[in-house]
Amino acid sequence: MRFRLVLLVIIVASAIVFAQLSFPIPRAVDVTGYFGEFRGTSRELSYSGHFHTGIDVSTGGRIGVDLIASEQGYVSSIMINHPLYGTALILALPETENIITNEKGVELLFAHLDSVGDFSTAAGRRLGDMYSKLRQEFGQEFVEAEFDPREFRFSKGDIIGKTGDTGDVPPHLHIEVRDMSSELYINPGYYFNLGNPDSEVQILEIRAGGRSFRLDAGANPLVEITEGTVLSVRTHVRLRHNVSPRRIELFIGDLLVYQIDFSHFTEHERYTVDNVYTNSTKTVYWFLLRTPYESNLVTANRWDSVDLSEIQQARLVVRDHWGNTAERTFRIVSQR
Repeated sequence: MRFRLVLLVIIVASAIVFAQLSFPIPRAVDVTGYFGEFRGTSRELSYSGHFHTGIDVSTGGRIGVDLIASEQGYVSSIMINHPLYGTALILALPETENIITNEKGVELLFAHLDSVGDFSTAAGRRLGDMYSKLRQEFGQEFVEAEFDPREFRFSKGDIIGKTGDTGDVPPHLHIEVRDMSSELYINPGYYFNLGNPDSEVQILEIRAGGRSFRLDAGANPLVEITEGTVLSVRTHVRLRHNVSPRRIELFIGDLLVYQIDFSHFTEHERYTVDNVYTNSTKTVYWFLLRTPYESNLVTANRWDSVDLSEIQQARLVVRDHWGNTAERTFRIVSQR
């Protein structure tokens, strides 16, 4: 199923417009990992390279921070001993609008939890009992238990679990927003207010073939390419932990030639990370600026409309989630 043409979100000053679900932990928001970031292959976990499917937020190094229901809904499933998520909980919100499809209903996945359930509500106690029984029965095996929508219903503000470090990670909370079939991943920034940190967009260098060109302020290097040249840019958003940008745009002259937009992608696209990144790691991001592939992430690809027989002026624009922007220029021409 394709979703590229149904995005009806209004953009103001290049920042995401929020749907304003309540933030699920009672502390100041500190984003440590952004939606769509590069995640490499793990031989130990038998996972291939993929896009980060949600956002990571700090719990201040603590285990056991209250996990709070962001809106009225029900727990549709829990996972225990998942190789990536550790202990995870999926909270279905049937009345919350899916802003990509305009249908009712989204799912929130919370991962790396220390425990599921809480004594403060009847549903929380029953969910905690179920979690304990599953742990006793399956030990260290991976298990996912699915529940009837009537079984574990919660109101907005109810405690549904505790944050942790399961999945062999430092303590933090991983948050995903999915459609009700778990086939579509949506940028959680559409639903949660991610604060107003002192962020800075940095565009560091561009690479064409085997050559690298610094993109310091005032630099305007000449980049020569051929039809098969791999063109990429290294850029990130500087926070306390560097994260990936929200959007990358390449203009040649006045034409928007190429655009990467971390808005949403499908389960199938989750593992097509090599269509957007090249030579990247979890902390160093090289984004491709040319690819023959279409996807929900590559939202403009007009290289066929560009005449590079003569030197052209190019401009890179990189935007973060919070409305900050950086621009750098270079010249580009086809090698003869």
